[in-house]
Amino acid sequence: MKTAKFVALMMVLTLILTAFAVPALGEEENIWARNKDSALEPPAPDPVTGDKIRIGLSMPVRGEFVWECYRQGVLDGAKSLGNVEILEQSAQNNANDQLQHIENFIAQQVNGILGSAVDDKAILQAIKKCNEAEIPFIEFGRIVNEGDGAKIQYTVSVEVYDMIKDQALWLVDYATANNTKLKVIELMGALNDTYATLQRDILQEVAAENPDKIEIVQQIPGDWNAEKGLAGIQNALKAHPDVDAIFAHSEFYHAGMKSALTQAGKWVPTGDPNHVIYISSGASLPSLDDIKAGYIDVFGFFSPYDCGFNAALGIVALAQGKELVGTNYKVPGTVVDQANYDEKSPPIYAAIEPLTK
Repeated sequence: MKTAKFVALMMVLTLILTAFAVPALGEEENIWARNKDSALEPPAPDPVTGDKIRIGLSMPVRGEFVWECYRQGVLDGAKSLGNVEILEQSAQNNANDQLQHIENFIAQQVNGILGSAVDDKAILQAIKKCNEAEIPFIEFGRIVNEGDGAKIQYTVSVEVYDMIKDQALWLVDYATANNTKLKVIELMGALNDTYATLQRDILQEVAAENPDKIEIVQQIPGDWNAEKGLAGIQNALKAHPDVDAIFAHSEFYHAGMKSALTQAGKWVPTGDPNHVIYISSGASLPSLDDIKAGYIDVFGFFSPYDCGFNAALGIVALAQGKELVGTNYKVPGTVVDQANYDEKSPPIYAAIEPLTK
């Protein structure tokens, strides 16, 4: 009963977020936006009532809330189809381990493999091996470009280009409304992850187009390492005590951000003269709570659960020999800030809260 209710909530969330999001249709050069190769509807496999379908799942990491949401989506998607078994491995951010795990899945002759890349270049070796073994492979959660002879049959990801652009443009609007130029520190993810490079490039583009509104005073290479991110932001706040805003690539860094800002006397809500504008993205309740409390100004939310759920549907469809529409399906993202919080937060809370029980 709980599972059915949870899936229903996620379907409602998808519909609502789709209404909020404004997909960038037709932008073929933008791999994060919908284009002519994007399916507008998720994959639709048949229920599995006969022989068991075995799927290998290669996670980049376990234990982090967002990745647990992805994983739960995969498990629930498989469960909704019937006789589907998910074989799990986590690389714990080690690209070589991920390659070995996928090779092991191939040796076990699974019917399909779901992978979310630790390294978007290194995983191409594993995908090529799947191609050679004629085992369907779907990349989910992170974008990987084909290369080195590897053929990616399908991708399920989150449509975040517009979400990130809106976050960066929020800074421009704020600077314009307050007749000021914002000094911004950027806390980056690992630059072998397309999600991190996309954020870096969009923020740089917006800053370059608005030099009188935004100045990026420091970029911190956090590499999705919590300790490195904390040390970097601590040093950056000392080097730039007059910073106006921090653009963090993920709520993964949230604990470190809170600690560093507290030490600097800047973990205070909007309206306090020591408040530093804080922009981040992810999918957790604490971040939404901190928007309500005034500590986070802008938050890009995406649904990793929906991404995992639809990835499971896609890989089972390929295992059944179905041809999928297009080459990818993207779950839309949306931006929540303090002004639209009352409007946009209810469906997000409804989607996330069951995962915290």
